[in-house]
Amino acid sequence: MINGLYIVPILGVLILIHEVGHFVAARLIGVRVEEFGIGIPPRLKGWRHRGVLWSLNWIPFGGFVKVLGEDSKSGDPESINSKSPLQRAFFLAAGSFMNFALAFVLMILVVGAQGISSSNVYVADLIAESPAATAGWVGGDRIVEVGGGPVASPNDVGARTREFAGRPLSVVIERDGALIETSVTPRINPPAGEGATGVQIVDATISEAIVADVTADSPAAAAGFETGDQLLTIGSEPIGDTYALQYALTNAANSTVPVDVQRGSARETLSLVVPSLD
Repeated sequence: MINGLYIVPILGVLILIHEVGHFVAARLIGVRVEEFGIGIPPRLKGWRHRGVLWSLNWIPFGGFVKVLGEDSKSGDPESINSKSPLQRAFFLAAGSFMNFALAFVLMILVVGAQGISSSNVYVADLIAESPAATAGWVGGDRIVEVGGGPVASPNDVGARTREFAGRPLSVVIERDGALIETSVTPRINPPAGEGATGVQIVDATISEAIVADVTADSPAAAAGFETGDQLLTIGSEPIGDTYALQYALTNAANSTVPVDVQRGSARETLSLVVPSLD
């Protein structure tokens, strides 16, 4: 019920944008706009500017445009009735056009905010001398495109790998911020447990990196970690999920690194001695 209420302000904005389209079209074809109202009457406040009555109304939902000739057969040259059929059609269609334009702009903004590639599929491990290893993949590579198409989940990689069994498959990976185009040929009959390309991939959007337990006398205990801590960064690496945690620890092996954690409402920095992971 509460979620359904979100549709009310959304519809209100769509209606207001729709009416803006009619307003602009009326101006372009020389039709006099008598009133542009925001909300539904009765009127709360109104003022005139450049011959148009601008009004704020008591019911804050949508809006309206009133043009000359809308309610009568006025012969005034600035009346909507005095315009050609093509001009009247333009006036009527302008509202819907503005709604389409709004949808297009929002789509561009969303894509721009997320980035062209939103893949969070990473190479976790791979078998020596496998097709993936031969193609030059290494652990930590992010799989961006497979077969010319974007990757949203490990299922996408699996489906395209099966489709190209025995044939070269173009795969774009990202490593250290650089895009690398590779070619891998999935095996038709791979050894048991290795898969067509000999690689293990993970979806890094699955979960946050939260400390579930701290083993006594462990490096984590010595650093001061507590159950429930959320790992934010290890060294300079942001930790948004469990795979990023694994990757950062691998890079920090045999060293002491600062670790930022969120503990309740406080943010703390701990010093972790990372042992060899061999």
